[in-house]
Amino acid sequence: DAKLAAIAYKNYLWAFPKSRYRGIMRLNLAETQFKLKHWVEAGKNYEELGGIFRSPKKKKSFYDSSLQAYSEALKTPKDLSRLELVEARNGIRSIGRVFIKYYKKDKAIPSIRFVIGRTYYDERDFPRAVKSFEDYLKFHPNGADVQLAVDLILDSFNQREDYDGLISIGQRLSKNTRLSKGIRDNVSEIVKQAQFKKIQAESGDYSSPSYTKNLLKFAAKYKGSDLGDQALYEAFTQLKSKKDPRAYVPGEQLLLKYGSSKYAKEVVNQMGQMALVTADFRRAAKYFEAFFQRYPNEAQAKDLMQQAAMFREYMGDFKDSADDYSRLGNAEGVARSHFLGANWRDLVVSSSRVGGVMGAYWSGLSRYRIGNVNDAIPYLQRAATSGAGTFEEKSAAAHSLFLIATQATNAYKAVQIKAGQEAQAVQQKAQMLKNLEGQMNKVIQFGNGRWTIAALYTMGVVNDEFGRFILNSPNPPGISGATLKQFRAALSAEAKKYQTNASNYFKQCLSTGEKFEVFTQFMKGCLSSGKVAIDETQETRVRLRASESTPPQADAIRSKLYDDTRNTDLLIKLSESYTQVSDYSMAVLVLQRASEVAKRDSRVIALKGLNYLFMNELEKAKQEYTEALKVNGNDPTALWGMSALYKEFGFKSKYSSTVSRAKRAGRPLGRIHPFIQAIL
Repeated sequence: DAKLAAIAYKNYLWAFPKSRYRGIMRLNLAETQFKLKHWVEAGKNYEELGGIFRSPKKKKSFYDSSLQAYSEALKTPKDLSRLELVEARNGIRSIGRVFIKYYKKDKAIPSIRFVIGRTYYDERDFPRAVKSFEDYLKFHPNGADVQLAVDLILDSFNQREDYDGLISIGQRLSKNTRLSKGIRDNVSEIVKQAQFKKIQAESGDYSSPSYTKNLLKFAAKYKGSDLGDQALYEAFTQLKSKKDPRAYVPGEQLLLKYGSSKYAKEVVNQMGQMALVTADFRRAAKYFEAFFQRYPNEAQAKDLMQQAAMFREYMGDFKDSADDYSRLGNAEGVARSHFLGANWRDLVVSSSRVGGVMGAYWSGLSRYRIGNVNDAIPYLQRAATSGAGTFEEKSAAAHSLFLIATQATNAYKAVQIKAGQEAQAVQQKAQMLKNLEGQMNKVIQFGNGRWTIAALYTMGVVNDEFGRFILNSPNPPGISGATLKQFRAALSAEAKKYQTNASNYFKQCLSTGEKFEVFTQFMKGCLSSGKVAIDETQETRVRLRASESTPPQADAIRSKLYDDTRNTDLLIKLSESYTQVSDYSMAVLVLQRASEVAKRDSRVIALKGLNYLFMNELEKAKQEYTEALKVNGNDPTALWGMSALYKEFGFKSKYSSTVSRAKRAGRPLGRIHPFIQAIL
């Protein structure tokens, strides 16, 4: 019987404290107590064993067991006496400090530092708790419990109603660039609320409606109690029922002060929905993320987090969207965020968790962008031959083929004439050109507009270069007169073949581009007959990040949206306020909301095209303009947008017919893009 054994071991140690077997007996006692789940006693005995044995390996093992026993005890603090609770917490701290001092590289150190802080926090020894959590953030800024450590630091001040202290430490945390941007942003918001609450407490001037004002005073008087919690909830619901955007203030106070409130789940969800219907997407993302973090097992938690991740992605908050997708276990979303954010080194890792065409493409492209070209090629080859289905996959496969061919292009261009090896250089370059042509033809045959044009442009450039290469060949030694003229004439005739080839490729590029309406920088290269050099990376730009600030008129428009959430005209005005300050990503998101309200409104679709035009995402601009014209063939914004694209890329006949329609349709909506201004 384990209990009898434990008693026997205790009696032995009491009777023979200096016995040569005391270590073995104490170990037997500790293990028996561990088996009996007498955690505190087991922890104390393991701790004492760590002080007895000299073997570093055994000492660490005993300290580790002691730490484990104390941790198990603290999992169910209600089962412990007050003395046991104190002993367990002190044990965690004493053994934890031993680990931190002597086993600095142990993988458990971050968790130990955090748990030490938690023991102080649970004892309401907030100064020591804050110091411990700050040490945790200092040494482990990427630790698993960083968010919780920050929350507990702030709550340590909040529970003491020390708003000056909360503001001070919050400002320090918000400037700590080792913390993620999402955490710093949340802390900044909490600091703002703390500052606002301090002002409220001093001035008492919160809201003009007396009922709401009295509720807030009541909440301030009974803060920290259930009555204060209820008062804030009532203030929130009253303002929300009046469709007053100031409802966010008591709602955020409730979440800050009463994180475990029975109202918290409802409030954070409703604030997210309020932000969503008024197209306040950054705020909505923040609340949906908070909901998922607090209530991950709720039925709607994953759907809300998915929306938050999507909003972050559309706004260009790619680090945050990657974090959100990671919490959802969405490997493809993580990799796509790294791709869109040009975070190539992280993409090397995240792409390995994605299969199919896109996984291979991202694996290859990430390595290609960081200069590991040889490692990239096998992945790009796999992407090109894995059976692309969607438009995105086909574009990725075609781009992969083009990047592979680009290596042949670079090798071809590197061949130059060396004295005494003129003939060999020409032959080598001719053979390389033939091979390159075969590779570029694979790109062309793939049928993806952008990369077909890129391949035609490249073939025009390299054929023109080879023609000049031949013309610039030096004369053989010892020839002159008629023989020299004959030699130069032969070179000129041979060079003309390649120059003609180049001209034909450029013409084919222009005709193909106009026929299929491909708007790409490579078209401008073809328009210049290769004189304008085009960089492939220009075709894979990163979407602009939405601004953290709000346009001056946006709040007033949103106030009206609270009363009329499905008013398309208000949503269009809101989007235009963002377009005017060059916040095109947020403007597109607002228009996405308008599209949900009015699916067949050509104005909304065309304005999305305009914002994509400003973002230089020309293919997306064309798609939106084309869709708008399907809905309304006389939409002026879409007609002027398409006319501007036709003019910019030299599609003369299409420009002529479309611009005449645009003039009859009237002026376009929104901010005027320079392309449009040039023809208006």
